[in-house]
Amino acid sequence: MNKEIGTVASGEVIELRDVEDEVFSSGLLGDGVGIKPTQGSIFSPVDGQIITLHESKHAFSIMSSDGAELLVHVGIDTVELKGKHFFPKADVGDKVKRGQLILRVELEEIEKKGYDTTISLIISNGEEIKIKEKKLGKCHANDTIITYEKI
Repeated sequence: MNKEIGTVASGEVIELRDVEDEVFSSGLLGDGVGIKPTQGSIFSPVDGQIITLHESKHAFSIMSSDGAELLVHVGIDTVELKGKHFFPKADVGDKVKRGQLILRVELEEIEKKGYDTTISLIISNGEEIKIKEKKLGKCHANDTIITYEKI
């Protein structure tokens, strides 16, 4: 049975290989997609639990209720901002629902400082997950952008 991952923000879904960060575009951390956000509300892509929240608030991981581990990384090199312009609305251990607000981000401020705001959405445990389909192009928050199955 196919399972679904929603987009974490409204914007445009792009191939991961087109993200301007080699760590993500090379697939080193896993397969997934990039999202060029048009607004700063970042939502949970699945029902699950927050398992990590980076100290600088620019990245978090969620374990879905069916075992997909997802990394959401907002922007490129945004760790350098040390949490400025990132406002978490959930914390490690919180159970979350798909579409629930996880993070507010001041995109305009980050862009003014010269940072790329592209979000990388990565399946970290790809050895257990097979992506069936990616939907690229314009998206609205919570649209299904990846369908997958457990291996």
